[in-house]
Order: sequence, then structure tokens, then C-alpha cells
Amino acid sequence: MSRVKLDKNSKYLASFKFEKIDPIIEIDMEKESVNVHVKAMSSDINEEFEQLSICLGKRFGSSIKYSFSSLLDEEKSIHLAISVSKIIYPQNTIFLSNYNLNINEKIELGVESIAIENSKIVLSSLNNVLKDFSINKELILKEDTFKFVEPKHYIPTEKEAAKKNANKILLGKSFRTKALEVDKIKSLDIADSAVIEGRIFNLNIIKRPNINIVSFNLDCSKDSFPFKFFSKSKVELQNNIYVKVRAKKEIDNFNKDGFCFLAKDIIRIEVEDKLEVKEKRVEFNMHTKMSEMESIIDVDKAIEKASKFGYDTVAITDSGVVYGFPEAYKKASKIGDFKVIYG
Repeated sequence: MSRVKLDKNSKYLASFKFEKIDPIIEIDMEKESVNVHVKAMSSDINEEFEQLSICLGKRFGSSIKYSFSSLLDEEKSIHLAISVSKIIYPQNTIFLSNYNLNINEKIELGVESIAIENSKIVLSSLNNVLKDFSINKELILKEDTFKFVEPKHYIPTEKEAAKKNANKILLGKSFRTKALEVDKIKSLDIADSAVIEGRIFNLNIIKRPNINIVSFNLDCSKDSFPFKFFSKSKVELQNNIYVKVRAKKEIDNFNKDGFCFLAKDIIRIEVEDKLEVKEKRVEFNMHTKMSEMESIIDVDKAIEKASKFGYDTVAITDSGVVYGFPEAYKKASKIGDFKVIYG
């Protein structure tokens, strides 16, 4: 048997329990092609169609050709076609996340911003899907302006929060003294005072009836140092924040180093991420969130971080998928002189 025909009641698809789509799959063994006709029973078919496309994609790869039919009116069918295109052509997700639609003799699709080379790709893919829905009107893609309203309960980003909290007094009073270099800190004698800056880790707070005993270590990049202070008020310190501390070196028999810095004043500071290496290399095996259960970093965040560290190239090598490529291209284009190796 060279041809196989499956519907939603067949054993292969029965477990999905499709209610909003009625798929018919024709498999040609000789030509190694798969034709899938999807009848849309509702305007909300995204979830069921995505399940279908993932299932077929894992089994048949890129040899699938889709066609569609719909009982919906023209406007709903066009919106449906745009939604479907974002599933079949993942790169469209970025450019069509917000759009305006004006339907007359032609279809005018307004998008937030799009480069010429990307508009050709989006137009071609959308026209293919619109034809599948038997919509033969000319499609025009144009840039549009969108106004985004900030929510009342706005949650600032990590960077915005760091800027807002910079120079915040966490203990004692404010000061502007420049921090010592690590080598000079190491050579300090007992009873010497110094200003040291770094990242807090190993924070420990012992609460007593009338006082808090606070100890922590400060990561100064090349080395770390122990600190301690006593406070009657609420302690606002937390791990992984950057601070500048004015302190005095003292003997501490409870510390394995035999000394600690007794903190007098602490202020929070903002520190830019940096990577101090003589020669930078390009990492050729980097995975993002698009690799299932292999990474937790977003594509754009990975490229942004690499650029901050002074790299001008990065390779995206997600496992078995290319969904991150459009986002990588968009982010690299915004940065400018930055190259993405697609692997």
C-alpha cells in the first residue's frame, strides 16, 4: 500500500480528541510526501492545530504540505490564517505579535516595524496560507504605530530595579570614597579602615532578642572577604546584590580566616556585567530555551549578554529546532555589528 489516509478517528490521531479542527492526512509512501487538509470548525483552533503540527513534524519532518478550509466569514478566516501562519512559519511570530487589519478590495496588514527583507518572507508565507483558505485578495504589508499602555501595577525589570536602588543606604550613612583594589585590601593590617565593593554571598543573619548579628562574604572578583556587623533595625541585605562597604579590619576568633571586616556603612551600587579575559573565543555549542529541557536562557538575552561581554559573534545550536533563528536575527540586527552563526 503506497498511500495511507488518516482522519481524526484513526488510531494515530484518536488520542488528541480534536473538537475544533477536522484533519485529514494523506501519506504517499513512494513520493515520501504528506498532505494534510485541516477543516476549521472554530476561530480558536491554535492549540489543537499546534498539537497536530508538532506531532506530524516529529514524525514526518519538513515533507508536510498543509491546506485549509473554513466555514467562517472572510474577516475571521483572515485572522485565522494569520494565526496559523505563526505556527507553520515560526519566524512570523515576532513580526505578527501585534497587527492591525483593514479589509476592503485588498487586505492591508499593519505591523509595528519590519525590515524590507523580512517583509518579503512574511508576505510570501502569509500569501501561501491565505490561498490555502481560498482567500485570493491582494495582501499589503505596511508599518503601523502601536501605543502600549503601561499597566497600573508595573513590575520593573531587573535592570530598572538596580538603577532605582543604586546608592541606597543599607547601613549607616552615605559616602563617596573610592573602593580599594583587591591587592591593597590583602595587605591591610588589623585596625586599618577601608572601602571595599563587591557582590554579597553567604549571607547569614542570627536574630537575638535585642539585636541582629549579620555576617556575609563579599566577592571582589579576584578574591572574597568576610564581613560582620550588629544591627537593632531590620536588615535589608540580600545575596547577589552589589554593595560598597566602609569597614575596619578586626580580629575574629569565630572566623576561619582569623579576621573579618566590621562594617560601619553600606550602600548599594549598580555594577555592569563584564568579562575580563585577554582573548575571547566564540562558543560553538550554545543552547537556548528552544532546546527542550537543555537551557533556561532566552535567545535575545544570550545575544545581549554576549555583546555586553565584548563578543561580536555567537553560535546558536539548539537541538533539532530552528525556532530561535528569527529572534536571534532580529536581536543581532538591533545591536548592529554582531554576527550570529546559525547551527
